[in-house]
Amino acid sequence: MMPSGEIAALYGDKRVLVTGAGGFVGGSIVACLAEAGCRVRRHSRKPLPPLGNPRVDDVAGEVREQGLWDRVLDGVDVVFHCAAQTSVYQADSDPLGDLAANVAFPLRLLEAARRSPGMVTVVLASTATVVGLADSLPVEHSRRPMPVTAYDVGKLAAEQYLSLYVRLGHVRGGALRLANVFGPGPGSSAADRGVLNKVLQRALDGGPVSLFGDGRWVRDYVFIDDVVAAFLRAGGTGDALGGEAYHVCTGQGTTVADAFRMAAEVAALRTGHDVEIVGVPLPEGLSAIEFRDFVGSWDALHRAVGWRPSVSLRDGLERTAAAFLSRPPHP
Repeated sequence: MMPSGEIAALYGDKRVLVTGAGGFVGGSIVACLAEAGCRVRRHSRKPLPPLGNPRVDDVAGEVREQGLWDRVLDGVDVVFHCAAQTSVYQADSDPLGDLAANVAFPLRLLEAARRSPGMVTVVLASTATVVGLADSLPVEHSRRPMPVTAYDVGKLAAEQYLSLYVRLGHVRGGALRLANVFGPGPGSSAADRGVLNKVLQRALDGGPVSLFGDGRWVRDYVFIDDVVAAFLRAGGTGDALGGEAYHVCTGQGTTVADAFRMAAEVAALRTGHDVEIVGVPLPEGLSAIEFRDFVGSWDALHRAVGWRPSVSLRDGLERTAAAFLSRPPHP
């Protein structure tokens, strides 16, 4: 995590808008900025619990109202756009709804930023799955995206709109393609997101943990603190992004099966109870993206803004387990 002094130096005189502020990534960004004493505006569709921080203000409203965004961006210097529809399967069942959430929403935000009197920096939360089914690893920054889901088509379209607005000189910024993010924070409402967090919580509760198939697929698991640091560095040096999309990852691949076993081991050491991992058949109707292998390269983001990952999968699971065990019991 970036030191508070460094965050304050980057954002001390700026107002930051975070959309999707009630979600995993957005909420974590807000918490870090608020702790550093920065001025933050949180957006969510529904009102959020107050933070009791005079430097944090809230706005709630539907994403379809262009006038809302013109008001919300008043006085804003940096936008972290984390709000999204995040389920591959929801996008497949309702592609028009996904289009509204993941393309029209950021486009309305970009239009409001274009009309803003100052130059706004926009950092878009995207996903590493836009690259599709990679034929070699690691996936480099320069690899051409080949989406295989409606969800990823929408995320790529949002990236392209942002890139266009940067080229036209309307905004600064770029997109961050997140790998498999895990760590303490609010859980995802989508069943196909935040899987490793859910597995760890299940293991801490005593298990058993279900593993679909043999779990041989490779993932790049990146800890939430590293993700937040990537956003903060990107937002503080928006010109350096040049409208491009960058991987936020570790460059280290772990099979799903090994990640589940590691989560079970961490939970067993914390609780003193062994956790069983049970193999179950693959359900029907899984998206092709579930069978991908992905390990990304973070070199381009390092060259642009100086970011690099710092937390290993094991260390991140240890920190997450400690955080989960310290919070009140969940229903």
